[in-house]
Amino acid sequence: MSSFLPPPAESGMPFQSDAATALLDERRTCSRADQRWDVTLVRDDGAAIGPYKSDNISESGLHVTVPVGYGLAVGQRYEVLIRESASSGGNCGFDDGIYATVVRTQVKAGGDQHCVGVGLRLDQPLFF
Repeated sequence: MSSFLPPPAESGMPFQSDAATALLDERRTCSRADQRWDVTLVRDDGAAIGPYKSDNISESGLHVTVPVGYGLAVGQRYEVLIRESASSGGNCGFDDGIYATVVRTQVKAGGDQHCVGVGLRLDQPLFF
């Protein structure tokens, strides 16, 4: 069993509070920064998803929110193209792409548009 995962719950035990669950569910190795970069996910067949804005990013991963319908699931791998937002006036990015694995998905329902929050673990670290 992975040392990053909490132990399985005993049957018949009550559920933990949301704060305790969030603490146990935290598996990030690096702190995240609220950076709004343009992120495009490229499937192995070359089809692109995005660009969409990242919600946050760190050396080891990132989180992006995409519309429902792309079929993103835990375990899938993508080439991730990351570019600094054109509106920021910067010229920073990773043109060659970095490979990443989907490690979390969460459907966010509300309002008139449903979306999926996607957590990606990068194969190699980013250095800002």
